[in-house]
Amino acid sequence: MRSWWAAVPFLFSLSGHAAEVERVHGAAFGTRAVEFYVTSRGCTNKGDFTAVIEEGVVPKLTLIRLAPDMCDATPHMIVVSIDLNTLNTSNFVLGNPFTPMPGL
Repeated sequence: MRSWWAAVPFLFSLSGHAAEVERVHGAAFGTRAVEFYVTSRGCTNKGDFTAVIEEGVVPKLTLIRLAPDMCDATPHMIVVSIDLNTLNTSNFVLGNPFTPMPGL
């Protein structure tokens, strides 16, 4: 089985920046969505991300940042919600690294 990780370096946003796996500060799961808590410097929005499922015995969901946040605001946490209906699975593990949010 080929991993989608091999394709990540070839994902680019319209701005020409390479996509990268997002570090998250937490995640919450509901019956309709999974919410990721990520850092913003003022210019991050849901459209800057995509969710990728890697097939396996238990599928792995990874949030990928398509565009960097180039703003200069004080870093703060925002929520990016992914609709579970778009994933075609409700059974998965997360592939993102977790890191504490400074100041929390």
